[in-house]
Amino acid sequence: MSAKNPNRPFPIQREKHSTGVWGAQPKSTIPMFIKYMKLEWWLAEEAHNAYAEQHGDDITLEQIAERGGFSRVELLEWLQ
Repeated sequence: MSAKNPNRPFPIQREKHSTGVWGAQPKSTIPMFIKYMKLEWWLAEEAHNAYAEQHGDDITLEQIAERGGFSRVELLEWLQ
């Protein structure tokens, strides 16, 4: 758990198409991230462990949280 606050929620990025309109066809495949969702910090630690196995531990879980957390796609990948 986070040494700073074990009960702190971890952010999840929520994708919005670059058109700015929900349900519209995106003009590009690059999503914009808005309105963060949350999950339990311990579950984010599990995702980070899987992430670190493939990419190394150069970025901490705290740093990922500061940049807005994992995306939903990343979470699905790391928690399989």
